[in-house]
Amino acid sequence: MSLIQEISRIKSIMCLNESIRLESIQTLVTKVLQKIQKDPLTDEGDTQINSVDEIRVINYKNKILGFPNPIINVDLYVNTDIRNFDDLISDIEYDIRIYIPKVQVVINNVFVENVRKWSHDIY
Repeated sequence: MSLIQEISRIKSIMCLNESIRLESIQTLVTKVLQKIQKDPLTDEGDTQINSVDEIRVINYKNKILGFPNPIINVDLYVNTDIRNFDDLISDIEYDIRIYIPKVQVVINNVFVENVRKWSHDIY
């Protein structure tokens, strides 16, 4: 096998692994959100938890130069105008850290009922 073919094969394997990893992280984040929302100890009046319809994983970086902890970037799809989701993100990070130690979840964008988008600069 030529070098070019070998490089192509390795790139395709890496893309497949990246896709599988993102799908796995998305499944984990979704399950954690569902667990938090269904938890009987969760206050029904907690608007942060009840306002999130979906969390979509945008990307995952295991380590970034200058920042040694893994980062998961997410978009939130919500049904209210709430802008502060710090407590919810902290709860999600806490549960995900069982599987990915020291992970940090970073909100990329917040979408409200598909009407408008808030940039992460607001946070």
